[in-house]
Amino acid sequence: MARRWVAEALDDLGCGELADPVVLLVSELVSNAVQHAGTPCTVTLEVGGAVRVEVRDGSSTLPELVDASDPLAVSGRGLHLVHSLSSACGADLLPDGGKRVWFEVPAPAAATASAPPTSATA
Repeated sequence: MARRWVAEALDDLGCGELADPVVLLVSELVSNAVQHAGTPCTVTLEVGGAVRVEVRDGSSTLPELVDASDPLAVSGRGLHLVHSLSSACGADLLPDGGKRVWFEVPAPAAATASAPPTSATA
């Protein structure tokens, strides 16, 4: 559901060409929230000078990069993908509890020139 929403929101905001990499990264962050936080999560997408996606959940445990050198491991590569495919990323604790994990990718010039920052939340 989050992947489809992000792809449609990117298209609506003039950034449809970024759908493949952004949807992949959203899938990783939402999967982490479901697997590790065990709480509901929300996805927010904002387009300004960059496309910024945030996934918020109710856990106060920040994600950690793990050793992904074992080629037979079935998990542990998601945050490495986020670090590799984004221009910036991070995680922050929220004052009211929980955390947000986010990433940014450069927005297409046409999207940044045509509209002020726009956001949507799933």
